[in-house]
Amino acid sequence: MALRRKATSGKSRRAPAKRLPEFLQVAKRRPFTVFLVVDDQEARAALAGSLRKHKLDVREYMTGREFLIDYRKPAVGILLADIRLRGMTWEKLLSESQTKRIALPIVFIAGHADSPAAVRAVRSGAFDFVTRLGTDSEILPVLMRAYSAHYDVDPEAGTEELDAAIQGVARISKREHQVLRLVCEGHSSREIAADLGISNKTVEAHRARINARLRTRTVSQILRVYLAFVHPED
Repeated sequence: MALRRKATSGKSRRAPAKRLPEFLQVAKRRPFTVFLVVDDQEARAALAGSLRKHKLDVREYMTGREFLIDYRKPAVGILLADIRLRGMTWEKLLSESQTKRIALPIVFIAGHADSPAAVRAVRSGAFDFVTRLGTDSEILPVLMRAYSAHYDVDPEAGTEELDAAIQGVARISKREHQVLRLVCEGHSSREIAADLGISNKTVEAHRARINARLRTRTVSQILRVYLAFVHPED
């Protein structure tokens, strides 16, 4: 006698959809302004246009001094500034913002050659930095973290790369750890090579393996992983 299979409803259980962070929901997004300081007009216009496509309020400035003079009323947002500005160093912009008690998180835009300075900026109090050729996929998570931190919502927003890096930290070799520490102290590959007595090519190979193990793509992400998991006391 053949056994009859129990009838099923035919409906498969679906995993609950991941809720979209508030920052990405334009209709629900609360006030948030990007104060953009870039002296190159063409580059500033391109970045401002890209941010406005995401319905973000953007205020543009050519110099750090312009921003400091204009910023009188506290606002919720972020200061996004080129690390190389005419007439004002990043150190001066950071210190004057702190002196004036401007509570905006500061994110610097840095080129590859500026990475050591950008690392020092973060260790001096900047919120983060992004690469000069950074795409929306790099910049938006940083803005989202600043938004979420201010409004105390979506604590996991923009932290995916940190979650993916947890397992990778344990796989870093002793030599890779030395390279990682020097990168996060703001040293260039050439300086690291001289310090460790190895070739520049070997340093680059170590950095590539560190990126692979930590699933990071930028120095900014590496620094966040380093401060969060490797040396949280720094």
